[in-house]
Amino acid sequence: MFVPCHIPLVYSANRNLWLKLLNHYLGLENVQEFIENNLNNLVNLSYTGFSSLKIQENCIKTLVNYYPEQFLPLFTKNIISCLRNESFKSVTKVEYEIFKTAEG
Repeated sequence: MFVPCHIPLVYSANRNLWLKLLNHYLGLENVQEFIENNLNNLVNLSYTGFSSLKIQENCIKTLVNYYPEQFLPLFTKNIISCLRNESFKSVTKVEYEIFKTAEG
């Protein structure tokens, strides 16, 4: 239910569909409990198995917009760990020579 609600066409028609469905089936008081019990699963779903980056973006937007206290630290931690990748800090001689080449 989480991923299909964030397909671009569905998401553009109703950005709150996933939350509305959760409220309908779980009730408002149980939605918070569901979120707390499934934090890691929802974060993992937001990062894996998408054929479209737009679906991933929509999933992350929903989680951070409505539950920033729970999800923002998790997404920030994930982003920082990705940016600490050593391959981002190294430049090969070939890459440097390509960089020095004039455009055109």
